[in-house]
Amino acid sequence: MGQSLRADLNAVRAFVHVVDEKSFRGAAVRLGLPKSTVSRKVAELETFFGAQLLVRTTRSVRPTEAGLLYHQQASAALATLDTAARGVDELQLEPRGLLRISLPVALGQSVLGPLLASFMHAHPHVQVLADVTDRSVDLIEESFDAVIRAGELRDSSLVGRKLAQSTARIVASPTYLKGRKPPRKPQDLSHHDCVVFPGVAGPVFWSFREGRKTVKVQVKGRCAVGSFPALQTLVEEGFGIGRLPAFVADPVIKSGRLVGLLGKYATAPAALWVLHPAARSVSPKLRAFIDHLVTQAHLLFPGEA
Repeated sequence: MGQSLRADLNAVRAFVHVVDEKSFRGAAVRLGLPKSTVSRKVAELETFFGAQLLVRTTRSVRPTEAGLLYHQQASAALATLDTAARGVDELQLEPRGLLRISLPVALGQSVLGPLLASFMHAHPHVQVLADVTDRSVDLIEESFDAVIRAGELRDSSLVGRKLAQSTARIVASPTYLKGRKPPRKPQDLSHHDCVVFPGVAGPVFWSFREGRKTVKVQVKGRCAVGSFPALQTLVEEGFGIGRLPAFVADPVIKSGRLVGLLGKYATAPAALWVLHPAARSVSPKLRAFIDHLVTQAHLLFPGEA
């Protein structure tokens, strides 16, 4: 039994077509092979099993009892394989199937609905599972097709395409600033409590542009939180100075709930990327999604893409 599982698939297909066509010539035409090749393949299959599968006469070819039984089972197996192959071909030709993506909470709350609605209207055969989280997901271990993330690319196992670019705002609440000397230059932040978005590991640095130079300042505080909405709330409650994407911070500054700081020191722009595993070929569904993100980049960082 174990040996039969290793039979040459081409020989099996040749045998099935000989029985279906009732001739070697008919099977050869159907397979697009020389008649001698089909005959040799069937002979190899019989040698492999050590059993006669066909009775050959000058006028006809018919299966033996063993050949008839094998034909029934092999035909069903080949039909299943052909169906599976057609399914793979369809996946490679048209975007379809389940697309698993992950994106930050801030984007999930602001643009996910319109972004997915327009994508799914354009690609009706794609199903989407979107994980909205600020944690660093493992694409391969968690079987994600792609993630959308901001910042620098650190993982060489991922391939990234830049979608948009945004600046950030340094903000604090009027409550926090009351009785405190506001920072006048980036280095002053070292004397303040900051609410930080944690990095991958180690200390947190905020980057600023000072003329043509980029200045990095280490910041720290009582709270590090990996969620922009939560970070915004903590800053509004007076727990420290925070850094928020401009599209999140600007409406809150306009409302008066937060105050913009260090305005003359432009923060180094943060890029938004769509990432996928480098070792994984880009499927039509993922290619279609990436292309859609590029065309809809103006939604990702409103006013800045």
